[in-house]
Amino acid sequence: VNTLVRPPVVVAAIAGVFLWILSPDILWAAQSEALPSGQDVRSFFGLSPRGTIWVVAQLHLLFAAFVLGVPIFAVIVEFIGWRTGDQRYDHLAREFIKLQTVAFATTAALGGLLAFTLFGLYPTFSTYFVSIFAPSMYVYAAFFFVETGILYSYYYSWDRLMHHKGIHIPLGVMLNVAGTILVLIGNGW
Repeated sequence: VNTLVRPPVVVAAIAGVFLWILSPDILWAAQSEALPSGQDVRSFFGLSPRGTIWVVAQLHLLFAAFVLGVPIFAVIVEFIGWRTGDQRYDHLAREFIKLQTVAFATTAALGGLLAFTLFGLYPTFSTYFVSIFAPSMYVYAAFFFVETGILYSYYYSWDRLMHHKGIHIPLGVMLNVAGTILVLIGNGW
């Protein structure tokens, strides 16, 4: 098989870009760690705590943006398929929601990892942060479970509601509303 780009080249290119993006933080962040005395900050296997938080937070935010955008696209495509009667649109929307279930789980895992790294590396700051934002954190957790329930209802009811798009599409709209509320709550922090 003759390909334009060989797999080792692609892997090397991705690794190079990843290192290029992370190198300034990994190399120089530790030098600028002048902290006031008495502040409780820990390192992660000798790495900069700021760098560690940055990497985990960035990964979580990238997946979160994907998780917010895909349902918007899927509902629009499903609606177009319903109105035109073209099953290709419905199939495309369903494939995106199938991908969404995996991306949602990954985003949730990265969010949990972000919470653990914040609490582990910056315990004093995390205690202060939670003391201020605890009420909205409870609402955030509730909407996370609401969004999870709607997402899986939307995905698993696809076949059952194939001929009842007037019921199924509003589920997708509700999924988007719940996701948007989650983002708005998180942005308030």
